[in-house]
Amino acid sequence: MMKTPQSLNRGNYAELLSFLAEHDADLHYHLTTNRVFTGTSGRIQNDLIYAIAEVMGDEIKMEIRRAPFVAVMVDETTDVGNVAQLALVLRYVTATGFKERFVKFVDVTSGRRADDLAALIFRFLRNMNAVWTKLLHSVTMYDEDTVLSADGFNARLDDFEFCFLLNTFNGLFEYADVLFGILQTKSLDVQFCMARLNEFCDKVEQERGNFSEIYEEAMRASSGPSVRRGQCTAQGDLRAHYQKLHNSILDNILSQTRNRFQDHEMLMFLSLLDPQHFQTYRKIFPTAAFSSLTQSHGPLFDLPRLKTELTVMYAMADFEGKSPADLHDFLLSKNLSESMGQLYALACLAVTIPVSTVSVERSFSAL
Repeated sequence: MMKTPQSLNRGNYAELLSFLAEHDADLHYHLTTNRVFTGTSGRIQNDLIYAIAEVMGDEIKMEIRRAPFVAVMVDETTDVGNVAQLALVLRYVTATGFKERFVKFVDVTSGRRADDLAALIFRFLRNMNAVWTKLLHSVTMYDEDTVLSADGFNARLDDFEFCFLLNTFNGLFEYADVLFGILQTKSLDVQFCMARLNEFCDKVEQERGNFSEIYEEAMRASSGPSVRRGQCTAQGDLRAHYQKLHNSILDNILSQTRNRFQDHEMLMFLSLLDPQHFQTYRKIFPTAAFSSLTQSHGPLFDLPRLKTELTVMYAMADFEGKSPADLHDFLLSKNLSESMGQLYALACLAVTIPVSTVSVERSFSAL
């Protein structure tokens, strides 16, 4: 929106300039008489802001060089527009006391995971060269492990193969992380999980087409591939070597994923005890899941009796929202383990199978 001199809110810069002009005759005369350069255009405002920011940034870097220690503080907040912003603040001690210097806001809407934020902070430290240098070279200020880790990380960033593998797995882990969450939270809905697994395998296959982009990105981020013993020296041969490596990684992930979950469809019967579907099962009995149980564990159950008990369970409000473990405990606490013996046996089977008792907080990958 165009702001005029009569606007009630002309922006911080124009309002501050107007306020100063009220107390400075020379400035007031300049603003009211000069028709060539008033200093109030948007471009001039931005140039002045950037100039001030540069001066302040240089001053902060100078203070950092003199400071014995520097702390980087970050805090993420989401505004009313659902935009996640990360505030970066430096804290250190100067001759006049401790200082907290706000540096900038960074939009992190597209990446709020721990590894995304860590990468952002490292980029920030590298841009604030004074902080990065202090981290890398101030041996007396940091313990040996920190210094060695920083040196190693810095060296790794210039290694082509590391950058290549980093970019390769970064594209894969974006999908694997989502799949991990699904497998951990939807373990009873086997059909849904299998559909997501198939989608993941399709995504991995599609990654083959991203080799050129990954290779070029690694070239830009590093000093280029180095020739090792047993490798061809021609650039084309090196590229072919890394394309083969890229395909081998994808083949291995696909093979491991398919082998790991090849029998997962046999667990489709677990959805019989998925509390999220109980209301649906009241109207339509889960025939496919029941058939899965019949094929895999049929001899262990009185199937007609079990079907009746499941139908009763779906119809009763007392069973709503209960996981297999909760159902097991409920049947015992209410002395229903004999009167609903087939349902109790199914609950025992469900909690015995590891896939149904995986905690969301497990730290290792579902793959």
